[in-house]
Amino acid sequence: MSLSIGILAGICAAVAWGVADFFAKSAVDKVGSLRTLFWVQSIGLLALLPALALFPLGLPSGGAVLGIALLIGIVNAASYFSFYRGFEKGKLSIVSPIAGSASAVTVILGIALLGERLSPVQGAGVLLALVGIPLVSINMREIRGRKLASLAAGVPEALFTMLGWGVMWFLVALAEEGAGWLFVILAMRFVTVTCAGLYSGMGKGGIALGKKGNGLWKVIAAAGILDAAGFAMLAYALTSEFASLVTPISHAYPAVTVALAFLFLREKPLRTQLLGIVAILLGVVALSA
Repeated sequence: MSLSIGILAGICAAVAWGVADFFAKSAVDKVGSLRTLFWVQSIGLLALLPALALFPLGLPSGGAVLGIALLIGIVNAASYFSFYRGFEKGKLSIVSPIAGSASAVTVILGIALLGERLSPVQGAGVLLALVGIPLVSINMREIRGRKLASLAAGVPEALFTMLGWGVMWFLVALAEEGAGWLFVILAMRFVTVTCAGLYSGMGKGGIALGKKGNGLWKVIAAAGILDAAGFAMLAYALTSEFASLVTPISHAYPAVTVALAFLFLREKPLRTQLLGIVAILLGVVALSA
């Protein structure tokens, strides 16, 4: 049993994103989603720059690739905005599993438009991961007993995010054929930071953290570095594996967040969440067969 470099990179992306979300939560609670988004994205962009000394940049081979890279950044920024807006309107237990299912969109696009074909065992592994992601994200304690209107809050934003990120990673796989993965990720982060800064700057509070941000810089820096690492590792994984194969594994990050909450916040996971974690782990085993 062995895991390819691409699948290992996808697993590392899931771990990085799961830990990043764990750190980012306290920042969002204190300074709001938009300020957190801007600074996490900005620090993440800076954290990626040293990679230029280790990997070739791979400039785009044509204007079409450059246009796709620009589109990727815009779609990523819009998806992030919608994601955080969904959190402001609705519950984490509703918004997160819907948005986290973006990998299903990437899988469909990869198979339908890129002609990607998986073996039966690989297909089973992907299916297990896709089933496990919503299971590990949904908190039935929060959902149970709520009115329909309350459950629907944030759902449109979550659906937009799901479609946005699903299409975005499909576009990343396309763009990497005409430019190196590092160029695509750096371009994406730069456009996202620019959009986040402009959007945050239009608000009353701007992007400054103010007094509420005192003591949060280490947390925000950790979240930014890990978030960027997750993007970079998935982008690298896409250079050697099908998007329909590695994207579901990388989007299993809620399992990491649940595990950290159990270890450090003493939050007891639900049976459905444990079942989701088991499904994801079985999916990884199937992919390594």
